[in-house]
Amino acid sequence: MRKLYVLLAGLFLFQLQSIAQAPPTGQRPGGAGGQRPGGPGGQAPAIGHIYGKLVDAKSKQPVEYASVALLRQRDSSVVTGMLSKGNGDFSLENVPFGPYLVRVNFMGYTTLFKKVTVTPQAMAQDLGTSAWNPTSKPSAKWK
Repeated sequence: MRKLYVLLAGLFLFQLQSIAQAPPTGQRPGGAGGQRPGGPGGQAPAIGHIYGKLVDAKSKQPVEYASVALLRQRDSSVVTGMLSKGNGDFSLENVPFGPYLVRVNFMGYTTLFKKVTVTPQAMAQDLGTSAWNPTSKPSAKWK
């Protein structure tokens, strides 16, 4: 009889866990499935793309695992971020329209800032290759 209670309790907990999972592909319970943010009362559509490459200014070698953060210009709050790849590339996708600051930092290098605005006319923002200077140098520069 005890085994039956344990089995029933396990099935009940499994059901609770499966109900608590997030709905797939942005669907919301109650029939609002498939809608992207940006409808009435929602946020701006997330369709922008910001990308670039980080290289050491002296050696011209890629800088891997640098922290790349996308900040709102108005309050510097973090929108998204990533680490640069082994070849120095970074790519921030699904960015809502608006003005941003891209902040790049890595130990041993100066912190790099770049202003970017994602608009319907400029959804893809290629920041190009950044020649990034070690901390001993006075400044970093985007090419």
